[in-house]
Amino acid sequence: VTGSFAVQGAALSLRNVKLTSSSGRRRALAPGSARRALAAQENGGCLAVENGALTVTDVTFDGCVASDDGGAIHAVNADVEITGSRVEECSCTDHGCAFYLDGESGSRTLSIRDTYIGQCRDPKMRTLIKIKGFDHVELAGITAENNAIGEGNKAQAVIEFSKQSATLVANSTFVDNKMRVLRGFQFLPGTFDIVNSTFLRNEDTKGEERISGGGALFFKEASAMTHLLISGCAFIENESFDKEKTKEALDCRCDECETQWECEECEGCDGDDCDE
Repeated sequence: VTGSFAVQGAALSLRNVKLTSSSGRRRALAPGSARRALAAQENGGCLAVENGALTVTDVTFDGCVASDDGGAIHAVNADVEITGSRVEECSCTDHGCAFYLDGESGSRTLSIRDTYIGQCRDPKMRTLIKIKGFDHVELAGITAENNAIGEGNKAQAVIEFSKQSATLVANSTFVDNKMRVLRGFQFLPGTFDIVNSTFLRNEDTKGEERISGGGALFFKEASAMTHLLISGCAFIENESFDKEKTKEALDCRCDECETQWECEECEGCDGDDCDE
C-alpha cells in the first residue's frame, strides 16, 4: 500500500500489509476541521495517530519518509502495540526515523515486540525510536542493525527515552549502529530494566556537548529514577566518542545503579573492570 494515513480519536489496527509513503496528500480520518489539520501535518511518513490506539501486527514499513518526526509512525496520546513488524530504509529530519511515540505523560502504554529496524541512515535524523511520557513501556525482541545518523547531530540514539517511569528492554539485539544505542533523560520515579540483550559493534560517533562516553548506554537527569537494573547483557566492541579516549560502553549518571553484566573486548577495556 502506497500512501500516508492519519487517524484522530479512533482505534486503528493493521495486519499483514506493506506500507510505503508517497509525496501525495495524506488520507485522514478525523472530524471536520481536524481532518484538514491532520492531513496537512508533516509528522508520520506512513501513519499518524492522535488521541486513540494503534495496533500493528506483521506490517512492513519500507522507505517511509517524514519531513519532520516519525518516519514510519507518529503517535501522540495513544496506546501503541507493534508486533512482528519490519522497518527498513525509513527517514525523517528530526526524531523517530522509525517511530515517534509520545504518551503525553498520561496513562498510555507502549509495547514493541519481535520487530526489526534496519538500514535507516538519514543524515538529518537524531533518533531512530523516540519514546516519552508513557505509563509503561515494554520492548522485547527488538533487532536494530546498520542504522546511522549524519555528521551534525550530537544528541542522538537508536532509542531515546524521556519522562519515563516503568520501562523494560528485553531479549533485544543492537548491532553495527553508527550512533549511541540507548539514551535516556528526565526520568520519573520508577524502574528501568535492561535484560538479556546484546550490544555489538555500536559506535557513538559524535558525543554530546561536554559529555562523552556511553556508546551503548547513556543516561542523565536520572536522580528521580527508583531503580536501574542491567542483567544478562553482553557489551562487545562498542565505542563511544570521548575526548579523554576512555571509550566506556556504559555512562550512567545515576546515584545508584545495580549492574549484573558481562563486558567483552570493548575498546579501551580489559573486560574485567568496566567504568560504571
